[in-house]
Amino acid sequence: MKSTLLISLCLLLTLNKFSSGEEICPGSDKWPTDSGAVELKMYEKDFTIDKAMKSVNFLEKDVIRIIKEHGQKKSYSILLYDRFYIGYPNSLTFLKGTLLKQEAIIAKKNLVIEQLKLKNGTTIKEEVSKKEKAYFAAQKKFCDFLKKAEYVD
Repeated sequence: MKSTLLISLCLLLTLNKFSSGEEICPGSDKWPTDSGAVELKMYEKDFTIDKAMKSVNFLEKDVIRIIKEHGQKKSYSILLYDRFYIGYPNSLTFLKGTLLKQEAIIAKKNLVIEQLKLKNGTTIKEEVSKKEKAYFAAQKKFCDFLKKAEYVD
């Protein structure tokens, strides 16, 4: 019982540390942008639940309002409206990036749990290896995405 409680406490502290600030893609703030426009670069810290939820709100409410404002016969003009052609792709990027970042965070937490279980003798090295591969795959997916993430302006 004490062992389980101690492991749970260590796990909580470890997981909290990771989600509150550890980088998934160390050094990514120094990566060059594809376009060369530094002012359009998106950073790892930009992909937050708050920004993702604001993006969902934009897609749920503002896009519909913009479509209604432009009318059905003029739907092609929506693409020329700056609030749409900037907001829509940026919102999608925030959503994709945040989901990929969360996937990496969850995979990292699962790896930490499995490592603690190995120390406790309740799992095997192969399971830790599986979780490690899953984390590195999720990390790579997010970092590859981050390398190309730029604001539309």
